Parts: sequence; structure tokens; C-alpha cells
Amino acid sequence: MREIEKIGLERAILHQVDAGPSGLRMSNRELPLDDSPKLGEFLAGHVRNGLKDSQTRAAKWLPSQPPSSVPAVCQALLDGTQDLITASHQLATALHEAIGVDQRIARGTLAVCVYWDAAASDQDAEQFIALVKLDPSDVFRPEWRTDESGLSYLAVSELPDALPTLHERLQKCAFVRASRPGDEYQLLVLDRQVADASARFFMEGFLGAEVAFDDQALTEGLYRALITARRQLQATLPVDRLIALDDAIRGLFAGEVVDLGEWLPTLPQAERNAIDNEVHQRHLDRAFALHRGTQARLLGGKIRYRGDNGLQVQVDRDSYSDMVELDEIAGQVPRRFRVTIETSTWELE
Repeated sequence: MREIEKIGLERAILHQVDAGPSGLRMSNRELPLDDSPKLGEFLAGHVRNGLKDSQTRAAKWLPSQPPSSVPAVCQALLDGTQDLITASHQLATALHEAIGVDQRIARGTLAVCVYWDAAASDQDAEQFIALVKLDPSDVFRPEWRTDESGLSYLAVSELPDALPTLHERLQKCAFVRASRPGDEYQLLVLDRQVADASARFFMEGFLGAEVAFDDQALTEGLYRALITARRQLQATLPVDRLIALDDAIRGLFAGEVVDLGEWLPTLPQAERNAIDNEVHQRHLDRAFALHRGTQARLLGGKIRYRGDNGLQVQVDRDSYSDMVELDEIAGQVPRRFRVTIETSTWELE
């Protein structure tokens, strides 16, 4: 789901959802996307940005959901047993109930979109649902309209006091795929916390979901992904880049949080691609807090390498650069390295 670059927006509808008893006003028809190319581009752009946001996390539905729950409605919409208008009304109502009377939660517009990967060659490409909460901004303003049949619906005008532009980060959105047995996650959720707002209304109260991978699993998974990518790169990277990459990996795990959206762009393209591919294959989140226990177990204040014929080197992290030097022996196929170790003792154990 994260890798989709070109969003094919098939259908969409907007509803106004604010706090309080009178805070829900729903559209009675879908958006006329064929008549509003800019509106389609606007919504597709937000879907793409939300998918690519490093704060977007894999999530799974909570167990024992009622038939009218958000997971059930999304599944019915994806398998074609419920139409977009009816399903979106239920989703907007669920969001309104989750917000309740909490005036700390920003008023906004719920966009319910059906989309697919427009770059896929298969004409029957898998469909997904985007649930995007659009908070007020400066350029695009929600505007109620009535079509020729007398049906009212919420659209968007390019006016002041409006919805977020594509240059602004979304705060809350979800991207849902059809549920299949054995899936480790069913949706991706961006739930960026806002000061003074309820922290759980969107993920738990509205969606009925929880993160699929805890920080311990993510810390372990990311370390294994980086080590795997590094081994793939070892045959081709110059020695200075291997050393720099090792330093970058150790630096990443020396902090308290990981944000691959910020860290990966600091690396050259080949290294970035190899790591990104491993992270994608393991379905890892791209921003999370490092699990301290796992961090200590994997690193433990030591730097460890292994080589041919059972060779292992373990050095205290603070002393490594003073004791170990890596060079390449020129003209060797396959590639061979020379490791120089300086020590005042060399005792037999």
C-alpha cells in the first residue's frame, strides 16, 4: 500500500464533521470528479502524501467489532455490498460520535475516497479506501452545493479559510485494504497528535484499530532490515561508503526515536534504495520510538563484525575508531578486505 506513487481516484464524497450535537452535516451525493479535475487532483494528492508520510503506521482492527463498525463498513464498501453514499454516511456518523462534544478537536471535513494504484498494469487492480480528515486551512474552503436534482453535497472552492493545501501535513487519515486471512495489518493510519486534543479518538474511538507492530518488534525488524541491506551493498560500495554507512546505522540506533523519512534522504541513492526495499518487504513503520531493551540487546555498547573462517571482532563502541581500520586489497576477485587492529595486548584465551 505504501509504495503507490500514482493515485487513481475513482470516487469520493465529503461530509462536514464537527464536535457537538449539530456538528454533523452529510452530503447526499458523490463529488462530480469528472467535472472538477482540480478537486480530484487535490484529494489524490492528499492520499499520496498521507501514504508517504513517515508517521503513517501499519494498524490492525481490534477484535470483536459489531456489524455496524468502521471495519465492517469498509469491508462492505470494498467488496461491493454497500454503496459509497450509504457507507460514507455511516463512517461520518462514527467519526462524529468519536469526537463527541470535545471542542479541542479541530472542526473539519471527512473525505471518503475509493482509489487504486493507477500505475498498475492490471485493469482490475485492487481498490482501497481513504478516510481523510481535512482540517481548515487558507486556500481550499468547503462549500455546500445543490445539483440539478436538488441533492446537496459538500464540495471545495479555492477561497480563503479553507482545507489544507498539498504543502501542509495531514493530521489524521487512514488507508484501508480488503481483509484477508493471515494479513499482519489491514490498514495504514496517520494519527499525528495535536496539542490539547483527545489522543485516542481517531485510532481507537473512530477506526476501532490499534498499531500492528509494537516498538520492540519494529526495533528488531529495522535492525535486521539494515543489516540485510548492508550485506547486499558490501560487494559494490567503496570502502569509505561502507564505513560511512556503518557509522550512519550506529548513529540511527543511538537515539530514542527513528524517522526514516528524515534519515534515509541523508544517504546516497543506492544505499537508500536497498534499505527502503528491505523496510518495505518487512512492512515496517517508518517512524517509532526505539525499544530500549531491544536496542541494548542488539548493540550493548559494542561494535561487532565477523569475517571468513569464524573470524569475529568485538570492540567497545567508544574505542573502535582508535583500534580498527578497514581497507580493500586492490585487484582481488572476489573482493577482499584488510582489517588492521591496534592493541597493546594480544592474549591467548
